[in-house]
Amino acid sequence: MPLSLLFIAALSVIMTLTAAADAQRDRGDGVTLYEHPNYQGRSIVLDTDAPSLRYVNFNDITSSIQVSGGQWEVCIDSEYRGVCQVIDKDQPDMSQWAFNDQISSLRPVHNENRRGRIRKNGVTLWSDPHFTGRSVTLIDAEDNLRLQNFNDAAQSIEVHSGVWTVCEDSDFTGRCVRISRNARNLNVYDLNRKITSVIPGRRGARFRPRHHDVHANPGYGGGRSHIRGGVYGVETLFFPAPEVQGYPVSGGCLGDHAGCGQDTADEICALNGFRRAEFFSTHRTRERLWFIFEHTAHQGRSRITDVLCVR
Repeated sequence: MPLSLLFIAALSVIMTLTAAADAQRDRGDGVTLYEHPNYQGRSIVLDTDAPSLRYVNFNDITSSIQVSGGQWEVCIDSEYRGVCQVIDKDQPDMSQWAFNDQISSLRPVHNENRRGRIRKNGVTLWSDPHFTGRSVTLIDAEDNLRLQNFNDAAQSIEVHSGVWTVCEDSDFTGRCVRISRNARNLNVYDLNRKITSVIPGRRGARFRPRHHDVHANPGYGGGRSHIRGGVYGVETLFFPAPEVQGYPVSGGCLGDHAGCGQDTADEICALNGFRRAEFFSTHRTRERLWFIFEHTAHQGRSRITDVLCVR
């Protein structure tokens, strides 16, 4: 083969490989995790969902990240649970970030093969309108978003399950608003860059818990009403006989009015991040019961049982 033809063939191969590499970079579908800051130590390259970094022996050890492009959701717990944030640029030193040595799962957020985020639990706050920018995902209460470096940062919100109360001040105080659906711009609630604390629940601006000892374990709710006795299904949560502080839960409310039973059942579900109660029943009794909306125990006439919560 003449030397000129050989040179042209070699040049063609080089150009093809370069184009392929450029195309790979343009897709922005890769992220590299490093064991130490400044891209040092062990590393792993990922180009798809990673529901548990234990599978690749890289759980809770990431201290720096290189992002080739696009947006990636990183989460403290496996299966994209716990606190999550979306990153779209390199993180050379995570030592001052709460996610340092804490990342257990990650996945691409937006690309040509994905139609938005796939999430079943909790609520996601976004730093920009229309669900863009940085984000933090919560599946239980947060009494001060400063801990997540997200205080007064949210401009849009996605509600993945249940009903959530968002408040302007820490510890669920100040002006609070009940939100049950997505909001592309929090200006509609006059909450743009004003949210400091978030808690699952339905009481809206009237909800002012004095304590914020919230549990994330199955069968518990937020505020002062810890709902005991729940059993998780795949997409349900069932309370055969819900209790709060050792008291059966009342199926009514003080100053009974129509709909108290449904409201109480829905509140039990909402406090645990579920959308509503598909089924419940009440039984007449003469004992001291816990009234969820009043956060207190009184003599009651009916207790609520067999509460089935659905997403």
